[in-house]
Amino acid sequence: MGVPQAESNKPETDVDLDDTSVDAPAIRVAVGVLLRAGGPWSRDEPEVLIALRPADGVLGGLWEFPGGKLERGESPEAALIREMEEELGVRVRVLGRLTEVQHRYDHGAVRLEVFGCELVGGEPAALASDAVRWVDTAGLRAADFPGANGPIVEAAVAWMQGGLGALPGAD
Repeated sequence: MGVPQAESNKPETDVDLDDTSVDAPAIRVAVGVLLRAGGPWSRDEPEVLIALRPADGVLGGLWEFPGGKLERGESPEAALIREMEEELGVRVRVLGRLTEVQHRYDHGAVRLEVFGCELVGGEPAALASDAVRWVDTAGLRAADFPGANGPIVEAAVAWMQGGLGALPGAD
């Protein structure tokens, strides 16, 4: 599967990443909600994959949906495919846009471009996180996420409750 290569490894932003001023532009981040048919403990309810942020990093010890910063010249979909391979060791197919969230933390602003995905190769491994876990809707709502993830959790739950069908936010 060919993924367009970025021109550089710099994140897709014209902002100093250490600039925490209120006027600093948001960093673009591609986020994946990786959905699978339910596991043996979930009574066939669909599950999504979440990853535990490294304890010693920014927002450490909180759960997140996998993904990462866009590199210069990279589309969100290409960034997501690249990040899923780098962070989880898996190949995914991007199904469509689920939602978009803009949020400002004390350390900077982010624009999370969230896509529904399906696994097409590999088994997820915690290559860039402390752990990964498949969770059903109850597990998803119980997990401790950073502030920006609330709308993503709700969009993921809506998609999970609709099964593997159309994405709620897809055009």
